[in-house]
Amino acid sequence: MHTVITSECTGCELCVAPCPVDCIVMKPLPTRIDKEHSLIQGRNTRVRNWQKRRYDARCLRKEKERTENAERAKQKRAELVKMQSESSQQ
Repeated sequence: MHTVITSECTGCELCVAPCPVDCIVMKPLPTRIDKEHSLIQGRNTRVRNWQKRRYDARCLRKEKERTENAERAKQKRAELVKMQSESSQQ
């Protein structure tokens, strides 16, 4: 049985690609973690805040990458159309 050790998870997604059964789905951190859960997991506010900032930064980076990749694909399609139109004119 495959499991994720949630107390060790930082949201870096390094485990997603090598997962042998492709069953890991990343979910956003809860906005509110109750005190008892925090004590059970051995986490303090500083660590949770750091993890949240890291996760948020990663989400922003991924969104930026998606936007840049879409723009690159759009430019490549435009270049391809231009090349095809030039070759058909000859």
